Amino acid sequence: MTAPFIIFPNDWPGWALVFICFGIVPLSREPRENPTILGVIWFTIFCRFVVAFLYSYWGALIGARGDWMEFHYSALERVRNNSITMDSGSGFYKSFLAFFYKYTEPSFFLAHILSIFPFALSCLVMLRFFRLLHITRYREGVLLIFGLLPSALFFGSVPLRESWQTLLFMTTVYAALQIQERPAIARVLLFIMSGFLLSLFHQSWSLIVIGLVVSLPLFSSGKDQFVRSLILYYVPCGIFLISCIFAFTFMFGAGGAVPFLKVLYYRTPLEYLIEIRKYVAGDTAFNLTLHDKSGFDFLVTMVMIPFYYLFYPMFDFSRGSITSFYASAEGLLRFILLGLSFKCVGSLRGMLRRRTILLLGAYAIAVLVWSLGTGNYGTSLRHNQTHQWILYLTAGPALFIYFGVFVNKWVAAITNGWKKLSRRIPVRELHKGRN
Repeated sequence: MTAPFIIFPNDWPGWALVFICFGIVPLSREPRENPTILGVIWFTIFCRFVVAFLYSYWGALIGARGDWMEFHYSALERVRNNSITMDSGSGFYKSFLAFFYKYTEPSFFLAHILSIFPFALSCLVMLRFFRLLHITRYREGVLLIFGLLPSALFFGSVPLRESWQTLLFMTTVYAALQIQERPAIARVLLFIMSGFLLSLFHQSWSLIVIGLVVSLPLFSSGKDQFVRSLILYYVPCGIFLISCIFAFTFMFGAGGAVPFLKVLYYRTPLEYLIEIRKYVAGDTAFNLTLHDKSGFDFLVTMVMIPFYYLFYPMFDFSRGSITSFYASAEGLLRFILLGLSFKCVGSLRGMLRRRTILLLGAYAIAVLVWSLGTGNYGTSLRHNQTHQWILYLTAGPALFIYFGVFVNKWVAAITNGWKKLSRRIPVRELHKGRN
C-alpha cells in the first residue's frame, strides 16, 4: 500500500484535474437549473474518482490491467527517449499520455484522471442529447446507468482509450443529428474534427465515420433539405475523407490508418477476418467458427459475429466464471434495450423518429465494425461501452417506465395475495396455543 499525493508530488496535475472535472459540470444549463441532475453527475464522477484513486495507489482490483499498464509504461518510455511522435491507434494514445507527462509530471494517477475528464464532458453531451430527443423523464436514471454500469465504471476510470472514444463518438453523432436538422458550416466542422480525432484513437472508427457520412443525407427532411445537406455537408466531408486517406497513407503507409484498405491484400473477406481475429485466445474467447464453404455459410457467419459480440455468453451455460455471469447480465440488458428501442421507434413521428433511426443506424454501424475484430467477451465489454450509450438514449426512459410497472404489479400481487390469505386464516387463529 502506498501513500497519497502528499508523498508523490508528481500527482498534483491529476488532483488539479479532479477539481476541474467537478467544476465544469455547473457550466451547463441543466445542472445549474436542476440540482438533482447536478448531484447525479457529481456522484458518478466521484465514484469513478474512487476507483481511480484505488487503482493508482493500491493496485488493480479488476479489469484489463495488462493494457492500461502497457499504455502507462510506454508513455513513460516515450518521454525518457523524447520520442513523442504522431501516430494512430494505440500509439496515438501513448503519445497522448506522454505529452501530458512531458509538460506536467509523469504520474500514474494523472493517467487515470485523464480518463475521467472525458466522462465528465460526456455527461454534458448527454444533456444535449436529452434536449434533441425531448427526453424529460428519468434523465437521472439514464445518467446513472451511463456512468455506473460496472464495466463502464471500471474501464472508464483507468488509462484506456474507451472514455475518449465514447466522448468523441458522442460529439460526432451529436453533430450528425444537428446537421440532419439544419446543415451549417460550424456543425460540419464539429463532425469533421470529432471524426478525425476519433479515427486517431482507433483506426476502426474511420469506417464508422464514413458510414455516418454516407447514411446521414438519407435521413434529411424534404428535397430542399437533402440538396442543402449535399452542398454543405456531403461534398466537404467527402473531400475531407479523401484527403485523410492520402494523408494517413503518406504518414503511416498504405492502409496504416484506414485498416479496411488491408482487405485488398487478401483473396477473400473471410481471410481478412481470420487475420484480424487470429490473436484471440483465453477463457473468454467466443466459441465461434468462421465458415466460407458457401455463400450461405459466410452469410450465417456474418450474422453470428455481431450476435456473439452483443450477447455472448448469455446462451452458453458451460461458462461458470464471474466474468461470464456479468457479461451474460449485460448482454441481457442490451437485448432488452434493443427490443425497447425498436418498440419506441414505432411510436415516434416526424423529426424525433428520424433522429432515433439515425441514432440506431450509428449504433448498428459501430456494432458491425467492432464485432469483426473482437473475438472474446472480455474485450467486447470494453468496446460496447463506446456506443452503448445510444441504447440508453433510445430505450433508457422506457426501461424505467416498464420496470416501474413491473414492480407495481408485483407489489400489488403480493399485497392482494396477503390480504386473501389473511381472510382465510384469521390472525387470532395464528396465535392459538401460544399461551
